[in-house]
Amino acid sequence: MKEAIEIKVLFESLSKEELKRFPSQGTPNVSSSQGVYILYSVSGMVLNVGRSISADGVVNQPLNNHINGRSSFTCVYTIQRRIDLRKELLFRFIEVYDHRNRTLLEVFTFGVIMSCSFRNRSQRMVIWK
Repeated sequence: MKEAIEIKVLFESLSKEELKRFPSQGTPNVSSSQGVYILYSVSGMVLNVGRSISADGVVNQPLNNHINGRSSFTCVYTIQRRIDLRKELLFRFIEVYDHRNRTLLEVFTFGVIMSCSFRNRSQRMVIWK
């Protein structure tokens, strides 16, 4: 039960983090730690939930992969729709040091977003992972 509460608290913290823009050039330099992030369209639609995976995979790396077209989300969603990630997407992230908590937070975030999407069909949400 303690773990579930901890993940919910992390989710609430992630949801309150400031929305950030991708840099107009170069790589994102948002954190030197591992973490979980949510990508949004400029209209506020959730597009993707992700996390840093490898031991040295700080949260900058997956964000950089999105910019450089090296993620399934970029290949399936942004490239096909000709979306300029640097201009048209926003993100928020939270540092999460524990591997298990990162994984649980990513899955919990995905679940909450999908649940909201099914309850409120007028609020479109697209998630690729």
